[in-house]
Amino acid sequence: MPPSGNLWIGGQQVWLGPVLAGRTITVWADERILHVLLDGTRIKTLPSRLSRTDLARLASRGARPAGPVPLPLSAAAVIEVDWMVNGCGLTCLAGVQFNVGARLAGQRITLRMDGPLMTLIDATGTQLRTCPARFRQQTGTGCAAPAAPWSPPGQLAQ
Repeated sequence: MPPSGNLWIGGQQVWLGPVLAGRTITVWADERILHVLLDGTRIKTLPSRLSRTDLARLASRGARPAGPVPLPLSAAAVIEVDWMVNGCGLTCLAGVQFNVGARLAGQRITLRMDGPLMTLIDATGTQLRTCPARFRQQTGTGCAAPAAPWSPPGQLAQ
């Protein structure tokens, strides 16, 4: 890793931070996903922006065959949710806000979670983009929490 902690591979930037400067890392990549490994342990997974041409160019420069996937994606783990895009081009799922673009405002899209990745798919089935599926408690995302069920005064919601 360079001192900056910012690595470029086949035209894709991978930021790991200066804490890993001088360490040797391994990058497992295909056209869909990119895994970063340190001492054989996966430390980061990102959507790949590498094309077949990029991968062939890396191979011609000495990259070796990748071997087994460090984090296999199972078909059983795939979840798809149809969701609306608000007037600002944003959608929100599990308290995390995603900017999908103002051109999709008011339209229904599919959010496809496949392991560590989420693919945004429009109504025609076109894949818009892939991003990390980071679902954890966040504050200040602009997403409202689900309202508690209504109960008559003096009664508690079940």
